[in-house]
Amino acid sequence: IQVIKTFLNYVTENGYNNNMYYQSKHFKAPKVAGFSIYLNEDEINQIYDLDLRRMPNFERVRDLFIVGCWTGLRFSDFTAIKPENIKDEYLEIKTFKTGEKVIIPIHPMVRKIMAKYDGKYPNSLPPAISNQKMNAYLKEIAKQVDCLNTPVEVERIKGGLTVTTTQEKWELVMTHTARRSFATNVYKSGFPAISLMKITGHRTEKSFLLYIKVTPEENAKQLLDHWRKSVLKVG
Repeated sequence: IQVIKTFLNYVTENGYNNNMYYQSKHFKAPKVAGFSIYLNEDEINQIYDLDLRRMPNFERVRDLFIVGCWTGLRFSDFTAIKPENIKDEYLEIKTFKTGEKVIIPIHPMVRKIMAKYDGKYPNSLPPAISNQKMNAYLKEIAKQVDCLNTPVEVERIKGGLTVTTTQEKWELVMTHTARRSFATNVYKSGFPAISLMKITGHRTEKSFLLYIKVTPEENAKQLLDHWRKSVLKVG
């Protein structure tokens, strides 16, 4: 829409257009949330436990993906971690997309991965490959996890209409799944959203809440668990 408006401004200024509707506030692209999945902690653990020693390329991709799952960093950031970003128990990194400085505690699973590659690479992490190639490898890896061989209903917008198709969950795993999984799993654990936003780098709570993947059922269960704990405290 922005490109179209730029073009229309040009042709209007040069006398080729007299239809000014494009300047209306109604001339805009509808905002539709894209479909994506997240992996729960059990699914992440099963990917981590896969024996990929005979496929070192897959093993390195899997390990780097797990780093993304437990740092919440984007692909452009978790593939660019440098030795100087590692500060004892924390990762301190300036994100590529927004320039925000984030500080993230190093998860025990990430610590184990770093120990595996210690001395092999300067940052104790496997080297990055292209996003496209990593996505292709991730699908092959996820396909080996039984619980990801389950059908998922996928909703997408085509021609202004909602179209529902069915795919296997492993087919939907990609590098960005790691970041969504981190945000969703940490949020579901009861960690405050405002504090979590400081780690993910989200600037508004509205954008953050649209980003995480929590079903109405999960929200209801979280509230029920909160009430049960409150009642126990009162008792």
